Amino acid sequence: MLGVWAALTLSLLFPKRSVLQVVWDLDRSSMSLLCKSRGWVVGERIEKIHLLPGLCFFKVKPVSGKSIFVCVFPDSVSKNEYRRLRVALRLGKMPLAVTEAIQS
Repeated sequence: MLGVWAALTLSLLFPKRSVLQVVWDLDRSSMSLLCKSRGWVVGERIEKIHLLPGLCFFKVKPVSGKSIFVCVFPDSVSKNEYRRLRVALRLGKMPLAVTEAIQS
């Protein structure tokens, strides 16, 4: 639990490391993240998952570089997207197939 709050604090202190968009294709087991400072990054695996009331937090290990912390609040996406994200994260630490970055 302390790790969640530490990551939230870090994300507030270092906004340049913010994640602007997450594209997670469950059918292809691929995830791409649009980071403010790094551009599009391909995720290799999900390392940690925390599902709290009003917050989804997970840590993604990219193919190269440092891990990326993603915090999603319910009011930042539609209700249906938030529900789908929570269900997908409940499946656990799913391995991600390393593919090209998905850009939409």
